[in-house]
Amino acid sequence: MPPQTPTFHPASGWRIDRAVTRRIRKFRCADGHDRMHLPMTVYLRGRVVGGDTGLWLSVPEARSLAAELARALTLGAEEMPVRRPRAGR
Repeated sequence: MPPQTPTFHPASGWRIDRAVTRRIRKFRCADGHDRMHLPMTVYLRGRVVGGDTGLWLSVPEARSLAAELARALTLGAEEMPVRRPRAGR
């Protein structure tokens, strides 16, 4: 069975949106690796819950996400292939 297309109902359930008032930043972590921080805001039934949070990505993960978003913008969501996570992730 093909995966169901998600529906968008902003006033119901949980939602995580990009915090557009805060910039995406790159940090050098204690382990010496760079990480990207994408600020996010969590909502429950249309109201902010617990303030802002964020999504941490390694630089390769950020590049992969950027490439996938670019493909989706070019092809359209209906034409995007479904990718399965690799074992161990």
